[in-house]
Amino acid sequence: MNRMDAPIHPPLRWLILLWLPFCLWSQPLQAQLVFVTHEPLPLVQDLANRTAELTGRTVQVRLLAEQRALSPQQYQAAVLVGPQALAGWNNRSLPAVAVFVSRADVAAAQPAPVSAIYTEPPLSRQLALIRLLLGEDVPVGVLLQDRAFWPVSGLAGLDLAGAGVTPYYLSDYDSLNHALLELLRENRALLGVYDPQLYNAANIKTILISAYRRSIPLLGPGSAYLRAGALATTYSGNAEVAQRLHEILNAGLADGLWPAPAYNPYFRVGINPQVARSLNLLVPDSDELERQLQGQEKR
Repeated sequence: MNRMDAPIHPPLRWLILLWLPFCLWSQPLQAQLVFVTHEPLPLVQDLANRTAELTGRTVQVRLLAEQRALSPQQYQAAVLVGPQALAGWNNRSLPAVAVFVSRADVAAAQPAPVSAIYTEPPLSRQLALIRLLLGEDVPVGVLLQDRAFWPVSGLAGLDLAGAGVTPYYLSDYDSLNHALLELLRENRALLGVYDPQLYNAANIKTILISAYRRSIPLLGPGSAYLRAGALATTYSGNAEVAQRLHEILNAGLADGLWPAPAYNPYFRVGINPQVARSLNLLVPDSDELERQLQGQEKR
């Protein structure tokens, strides 16, 4: 009998059967993504699930405190979810993409992520929404903490005079009320910037009440402010973040050329109809506004 035709000895067969599952199990680890969060959150697991479905890759969610155990032998890339995960990340062995972080968060991060999706919308998009809702000639005021915030505010690349936008710096006034008084006296809309030190729980009531008394709408800075009383905003939720994250991961893992940190091109439009009614505004359907804004950006 030919040696090649000889039956496999039973003990050897068992070794092969034991070894094969290990090989099959170990191979996908090279294709895994790890989502890193500072605490267990349903939002993070949902984002991981959406990304796994889009990319076809296996994913795991791990806590930031476990980052020392994360290695290239296990994962190809890390997705840092939120500013706490980005600020606390010091693992230099894995390429990291940050999501749900602001432009300011990314600018301050050490080490810097290879890519990121800013959580705030570009102010050019927010301004375009204002024009669709209120008209081309409406003067717009924007409140900033101080001039040091300018580089990461998203305003630096805009032609403010041409866009009819005037910045007001809180540091130039003795109180938030005085800054708002001047801004609201001279403008017909307030453009909110994504700045948690300014637009926070302590200030938002003052900002909204002051604006509401003068029938001046706040637009932005994010979807959470719609519930508080903003008129409208553009925003990116988990579905839109997963869509852009899919593109970033595919590009970076294919050839190591990671897209630079940037705003999310995928977004939704949110409207507060109760605020619109109180301001006597006829507001188009949010889906129609979204289509118009997307068309403008494609041009």
